[in-house]
Amino acid sequence: MMNNELRAGKPGMKHHIIKIGSDKEIVCCDNAQLRFVGLEDYGFYDMILPFSMAVLDDGSILLLAAAQRNWQEGRPDAPKIQAFWTKSKDSGKTFSPLKEIPGAHCRPSGLVNLGNGELYFRCIQKENESFVCRNYFSEDYGETWHSRFVETPPDPTGRLAWTEGDPWVDRDTQTGKVVTWETLYDTSGGWPKKPTVSFIRRSVDKGLTFQYFIQPENWRKEEELDGMRYTRAVGEASLIRAANNHLVAALRTDIPVRFFKSLHDDSLCGLAVAISEDEGHSWSVPKVLYEAGRHHPSLVRLQDGRIVMSYVLRDEMEDGVLASYRRGCEAVISYDNGHTWDMERKYILDEFQYLQDDSYWVNGNCGHCCSVLAPDGMILTAYGNYNNRGCTLIKWYPQEEK
Repeated sequence: MMNNELRAGKPGMKHHIIKIGSDKEIVCCDNAQLRFVGLEDYGFYDMILPFSMAVLDDGSILLLAAAQRNWQEGRPDAPKIQAFWTKSKDSGKTFSPLKEIPGAHCRPSGLVNLGNGELYFRCIQKENESFVCRNYFSEDYGETWHSRFVETPPDPTGRLAWTEGDPWVDRDTQTGKVVTWETLYDTSGGWPKKPTVSFIRRSVDKGLTFQYFIQPENWRKEEELDGMRYTRAVGEASLIRAANNHLVAALRTDIPVRFFKSLHDDSLCGLAVAISEDEGHSWSVPKVLYEAGRHHPSLVRLQDGRIVMSYVLRDEMEDGVLASYRRGCEAVISYDNGHTWDMERKYILDEFQYLQDDSYWVNGNCGHCCSVLAPDGMILTAYGNYNNRGCTLIKWYPQEEK
């Protein structure tokens, strides 16, 4: 009898089919590849989820992930989150064993690649009885990490702010000057009925000090429910510089107030896009792509100028109700520097049918997403499918024609 290893074949990238079309009609399919990156031992952790990726100067891809226990209900042990890193030197075909980042008990979001092997990320973790934000730094392409300093809360609020999504780094190859752009968000003011407060921050000294831009007023709007008015805003965001040199922000929107009268959680946040033509000082009114159920956006700019936005699908909503049990990861393309997005030729990168139960239909059982343009020219997208213990990675490329 063949052993399990021979029956399974060598783990790694396997053939995968992605669908292309709208929510109503699939027009074609395309070939892709899929693999899982997980822990060698799950005796302590329930699962590990991807949070940040970057392509480094040496051509390797660094993936930051968080392992967690007590995710499943009924576990008697105390909750714990631990940041890990892994690296691929062949555009995602293989990855090194996952290694802990000592002391980083957090979700390592917002990885900033400064170049020349220097990187940092924010780590918000509980120390004693309060949360603190530690800035973790690497000088050797992510092989080792140390706590650089404890960040002070943003000046506009004085409260701790969280991170999720892609930063953007401008590099001048002639002068060596580096300018970093990041997004933060604060939900401590009574969210979800109170709005998220979000920030964009800019640094010219490799993340040691920052200039903060609080969300513009046109990122906030009023919605009414039963005679009460509620302010809605945006939270998590990913940034990219378009081919026309404008900044594009993919935004996670607050839960629409229509859901306050029924079951709701953050799975019902939506997805929007805004653009700045003046280096972050002002922004366009967010253009809503999905009112609810899709978020965690990640942005990639292709060599031909197209912008690819990947995100998770937690709830496929139509007219305020659940339209299907489909969950997973999708992507849409912009051909005009983020102004419009081709919703009729959406890429369904991965999908599965799921329903926890009728009383908790909002649980999409997936979350978090990050994508990079790999050195071989393909897109590598990682997202968390909670049905699998490891990070789900899809290697793909959008079709050339519109």
